[in-house]
Amino acid sequence: MNPWLEFIRKNAETRWPDEIRDLMEPALARLRLKPSELSSFPFSLLFSAVIAWGPKKIEPVATQLAPLVRPGLESRAPRDNKSIADLDVLDLANFMACCGYSDETQIADEWLSEVRTYRDDEDVSPHWNKAFAALALGRKGLYRAMAGVDPTESVTLSRDRRFGGNVQGLLRHLAAAVEQGSGAAAVEVGWRDFLDMLVAHDDARSIDLATPFWVARIVHHQIGGSPLGSVAQWLHDELER
Repeated sequence: MNPWLEFIRKNAETRWPDEIRDLMEPALARLRLKPSELSSFPFSLLFSAVIAWGPKKIEPVATQLAPLVRPGLESRAPRDNKSIADLDVLDLANFMACCGYSDETQIADEWLSEVRTYRDDEDVSPHWNKAFAALALGRKGLYRAMAGVDPTESVTLSRDRRFGGNVQGLLRHLAAAVEQGSGAAAVEVGWRDFLDMLVAHDDARSIDLATPFWVARIVHHQIGGSPLGSVAQWLHDELER
């Protein structure tokens, strides 16, 4: 078992199901009236539960949350100053799509670049979530810029390369695989290395609970060609190996 999964599961066990009753059910009732406040939803437990036990665990909550994702995302578009809260809603939309619910992430395509993130922040996970989201949504100019690649530069794919703590290197690697139409085997080593480094990435605050779902979406769905709705279960299974 992946040590990061073990840590996440222990944390989730202390919170489930009390937070469902005390936090999520009241939040769902509030959001039905005002989906524009979706960024305030306490969704970290949902992310943790799927990582720990798979997407079936969250079905009673997810089926109620799913219809609120689209209006929640649509409400972000008119805002002049995009923030991390907008990115949080997109992270949730991707998570829900990976769990087999409707994929509403393309709604954020036009405004993703407006979310300001910085690579030198103490918590850099939003920056890399934005970068992986750009790759997943096909925002080539944005993800290339965040990967440190010039617009016309040819990106080399090194099949056996490991990236350790270099998240930008992993981004560049996955981008090369997407652009070259490579199969999942081409990124297997990099993917395994990413999973092995999850504890270190978490400690360095270069990822959060949403990041593995973006990376898994790219590897399993975008590169590997598997259904988007199977990504969350696949991620859980990969961590259980």
